Amino acid sequence: MSQPAAPPFDAAPVLRLAWDARTGAAQATGTAACLLGGQWGPAGERVARGTFAEWRWDGVRLEARTDPFGFQPLFWAERDGTLWLSPSIPAMVAAGAPTALDDAALAVFLRLGTFLDADTPFRAIRAAPPGARISWTAGRLTVDGTRPRPAAHALSRDAAIDAYVELFRAATLADAVASERTTVPLTGGRDSRHILLELVAGGRAPARALTVCPAPPKSDDDLRIAALVAGALGVPHVVLPTTVARHADELTKNHATSFGAFEHYWEVPIVRWLAEHAGPRPVVFDGIGGDTLSEAKYMSPQRLALLREGALERYAAEELPTDGYLPALVGAAGMRRFPRALAHERLVAELATHLDAPNPVGSYRFWNRTRRTVALAPFGMLTAVAEVRAPFLDPALFDLLAATPGELLVDRRFHTTTIARAHPAHAGLPYEMPDSPRRDATAFMRRWGREALAWTARQPRPPRGLLRRPAYLARVGLFGALPGLSDRVAPLATLGTYLAQLDGLVGTGE
Repeated sequence: MSQPAAPPFDAAPVLRLAWDARTGAAQATGTAACLLGGQWGPAGERVARGTFAEWRWDGVRLEARTDPFGFQPLFWAERDGTLWLSPSIPAMVAAGAPTALDDAALAVFLRLGTFLDADTPFRAIRAAPPGARISWTAGRLTVDGTRPRPAAHALSRDAAIDAYVELFRAATLADAVASERTTVPLTGGRDSRHILLELVAGGRAPARALTVCPAPPKSDDDLRIAALVAGALGVPHVVLPTTVARHADELTKNHATSFGAFEHYWEVPIVRWLAEHAGPRPVVFDGIGGDTLSEAKYMSPQRLALLREGALERYAAEELPTDGYLPALVGAAGMRRFPRALAHERLVAELATHLDAPNPVGSYRFWNRTRRTVALAPFGMLTAVAEVRAPFLDPALFDLLAATPGELLVDRRFHTTTIARAHPAHAGLPYEMPDSPRRDATAFMRRWGREALAWTARQPRPPRGLLRRPAYLARVGLFGALPGLSDRVAPLATLGTYLAQLDGLVGTGE
């Protein structure tokens, strides 16, 4: 079977500035001016609106900035008067950025699948903060920025829902976009449905809704519900099959997300399809932020109570999952380097910065998992081929939802009620059921396992690699061969591939 075309991820821009004190001059290599994300203006040119990051070097001074949320990836590193700046960590490493690992950051990531605050796999490489203002002159760097911190509002639950209806409608319909340019990635959940309902009701139905068929063993209930919603609204529905190049897309995803996510491999077929079929200047409406801000998907009365009480140690202990395959893949030396206690300590420190938020659970997840992991799909991948609109990141809407006390959200019906109130004619459409029957994944996992084994065996072995290859290869081979264990290939191959690729990236740096 032929491999699908590679997705159109262009070479990422990178700027390197080095100050020479002897000559009193800066040496610059790379891209002097860059706008990432943003939106297209009336003349068809990119403008810094919505979610964006940008920089400009004029030969004397560098100025870089991000929007107030900082969801567009932008990384920086500084050492001995030299600055690196890029939306891509691999591009920075290729340009000479230092690659000493950040053990605490990786101790968290290898368990939670997300980096916290400004952390990356590397100590010297940092993510730009929300509302970033970065300047560099004559070898001197300043980095400023902070996240918005709205105070809790005093609205009743009904009044907050009414405000949500109006503000979300205004955010979704803020700028006229030709329907033939628009796509809504549609799932069986709430965020994308809310967007689609508003576009259709506002007379701006998109050219298509687009759904990736979930990979087995996941149920296809997500696809079934998405098809029901698109059909009820009369919107053409494009279904993309689960990729046949699962491991190849995993490799692509890791680089495209700067090693910031275990998930998002399913975004690669979407990027590929949009590049080939969506026409010039496509616009994608993405539901990022909706679940964290208003669905309380990851909250419970118990979790909210823990943060209200300041019980950070207990919350962190419950947040960190079991170590799973990590000890087998990194060995005793790796577990000494990335111990659970180190992850716990780093997580407690981050949780402490969210205790004063109206919804501390939502604040912690929004500024960490949503900004540092989920955002990598729309703003680290989709922006390679499209303009991304994110209505839930509208400033006025964010101010409302982030100011909503967690107690109004904890029943997990806030967003569902909002959608039903805004669109009562479609309130009866079902949502995906998370406990739907799983599909047989034996053939899919066997192929993925074979691809992972073959790729890993071909990679050069670094002197002190993160991945214990013999243990990894033996387990992938065993699990892929036994039908009853084939589902275990997914977490094992995802983690093993990440570690092997990171080994290779570390080996190219200093």
